[in-house]
Amino acid sequence: MVTMQRPTLPRPTLSTPAVTLRPYQHEALAAIRAAGAGRYLTVIATGGGKTCIFSQYIDEQQRADPSKRAIVLVHRDELVSQTRDKLFAVNPWLQAGIVKAERDQAGHPVVVASIQTLAREQRLTRLLQSGPPFGTIVCDEAHHAAADTWQRVLTGLGSFRATDTPQTLGFTATPERADHRSLGDTWERIIYQKPMLDLIPEYLVDVRCIRVDVDMDLDRVRQSHGDFQDQALSEALTAAEAPELAARAYREHAALPRGSYSPRPSPAHD
Repeated sequence: MVTMQRPTLPRPTLSTPAVTLRPYQHEALAAIRAAGAGRYLTVIATGGGKTCIFSQYIDEQQRADPSKRAIVLVHRDELVSQTRDKLFAVNPWLQAGIVKAERDQAGHPVVVASIQTLAREQRLTRLLQSGPPFGTIVCDEAHHAAADTWQRVLTGLGSFRATDTPQTLGFTATPERADHRSLGDTWERIIYQKPMLDLIPEYLVDVRCIRVDVDMDLDRVRQSHGDFQDQALSEALTAAEAPELAARAYREHAALPRGSYSPRPSPAHD
């Protein structure tokens, strides 16, 4: 059973972020403030601290107008708690609730929700009825927003209204989709960009690439909404012995153990 959970704590008075923002993050915030109502895209390379930016902005908006709520949308249920943890790491005093699966903290001033959950009409309706209107809508990994499920949710939240339009902010490192579906119908314009090369070497380490050849045909891997399906990609990588080949290259070339990446936990653990 899904139960509604409403916040009871008074609004805190702290205003200094727990994380010191970098100069370009201040630049992005200035661009967002100046943009006003509408649908805008911010493009910052992976590792550039997009969460720090929208967490600080949400906090500003909550203080400026507590009569309106804020929501952060993510594209998978498993990313909801991770995103809220990042919000708390930046601004521990944010009153952020979770809406996913059986959790329904929809009445909080700030909500982190998965598109998978809000794609169900009854959950979206309950969210809208649980408190004041949303003034700020943040789409994490915003290149997903052209998908039909995202479009339905954004429409329900009012992002495409002609009047009394909330500010809808998209954040991504990759402003394109594998299925070539246009993002221009969703986002009016890019208001700030910071590519990877601009962040090296002051904020990101330089890139050193080692190619690992794997005998795998990506054209045969199933896709969903422009991205490879996690399970299908995991199975294809495992069948092609990609984890073993990557581990071998890692042992040969890496100076220090710094972790690894895989599309799903299972290949990394095997």
